[in-house]
Amino acid sequence: MKAQKVISELLDPEVPSIRYKIRVNVLGEDSDSSLIQALQSQIRESELARTLLQGQDASGRISTHKSVYAKWQGAHWVMVALADIGYPAEDTSLARIRDQLQEQ
Repeated sequence: MKAQKVISELLDPEVPSIRYKIRVNVLGEDSDSSLIQALQSQIRESELARTLLQGQDASGRISTHKSVYAKWQGAHWVMVALADIGYPAEDTSLARIRDQLQEQ
């Protein structure tokens, strides 16, 4: 019963990435379900995702004066963090960041 209470509390917060991780990684919900896809849309619009992507320039690349691997700020780390929070993988707006990484 205690575990169920903890899961219920983790499904409640306003942070959609936490709800996503609990539903997919703990409860085993299908990541292709409409509920999970709606949750990923919330992740895409979340403050956390916007903060991670704030370094994008007009072309969609992560602009940094350092390497794409610059700790926590380079394009590599932005993509790692987005994947970790459940950002939708099919979002084409990330194509320029992907291309930036492949150029390195």
